[in-house]
Amino acid sequence: MENQETSKDSSATTSNDKSDQVVKWVLRGVSHSDLLQAATKLFPEEDASALVDVAYAQLARLSVEPAALREAWLLESSRELYRKMVEIGDFPGALRAVKQIADIHLRQEKRSRREALDSK
Repeated sequence: MENQETSKDSSATTSNDKSDQVVKWVLRGVSHSDLLQAATKLFPEEDASALVDVAYAQLARLSVEPAALREAWLLESSRELYRKMVEIGDFPGALRAVKQIADIHLRQEKRSRREALDSK
């Protein structure tokens, strides 16, 4: 099942690197059974099931990050995408990124107002 989706990243040398590689596969949409197969083949010295479980746990931790941290990441990612889109001349894409940045700022503003009201 080794293909472009699950090709080994040459930098994956420690267990943490290996679980990070599995996370990359998950984010690419590789199925659970294919994850196990690839991890077994590419990291035979590791317990494939444990690597996949660690990768899932890493992703689960991201879901409980504070809202402000998630929004900061979204904001910086959108800014970077905006810069790259302008650089390559993808102006409709850049405009979508600007809209996304504006939406993030609106969510932050609403949350700040709600927190101010809650603290009174």
